Amino acid sequence: MWRTGHSFLKKKNQAVKAAFIGELSGHFFFSADFYNHDDGFYSTLRLLHYLAETNQSLSEAIAKLPQYISSPEIKLAARMIKKLVL
Repeated sequence: MWRTGHSFLKKKNQAVKAAFIGELSGHFFFSADFYNHDDGFYSTLRLLHYLAETNQSLSEAIAKLPQYISSPEIKLAARMIKKLVL
């Protein structure tokens, strides 16, 4: 677990040297074979390769993953905060 955000993840991964890290917002880093780089096209190719190797559809692969609950991001407009403080 670590702070969210592209730059935070990249720096943390340089320190821990994980083979793969990612976050809910869609940043995925493949360190072992892609130089700690975040690239959506590369991630897609890796997924397609996995699906071809396992002879699964995307929905079949997703169905096997554990289900986690994620709360939405809560953002308040500055005007709302000012009203709450006053």
